[in-house]
Amino acid sequence: MPLFRRGAEVEPRSLNDLIVEAKAFVERNRPNLEPDEDFVPTVLTDGRKGPELHALALPGGALEKALQKIARKSERFVFWATAWQAEGVDSPDVRAYEHPERFEAVVIQAAEPESGREELWRAKLDRVPNAPPRLGDWERMG
Repeated sequence: MPLFRRGAEVEPRSLNDLIVEAKAFVERNRPNLEPDEDFVPTVLTDGRKGPELHALALPGGALEKALQKIARKSERFVFWATAWQAEGVDSPDVRAYEHPERFEAVVIQAAEPESGREELWRAKLDRVPNAPPRLGDWERMG
């Protein structure tokens, strides 16, 4: 069930518009986070029926299933969440959260399934005591 939905048909926004909106959402809400709080995995979709926002506080397998269902029904979507990352790790046996040189980031995955277009963005998070995490610059990863 989406957090909001417009009822009347509207002109869909572009994938670029959704990416800009997702970044703005993260930047607007970062100051409200507790020092060790993560962003709730969230999906913003858009199509002929207008935008829908889904907060997906679900365990791993259920989150994947929910994302797949939303992606199948959406003309375009952006998903964002806090994630551990490690650069230069080629082995599937090494998990980023276990890597000694890991870092935290907000990751945005954007897709338009019909056209095959996908983009991946990230902004590193810097945790500081007694304050919301700091957000680095957005980098396009793919």
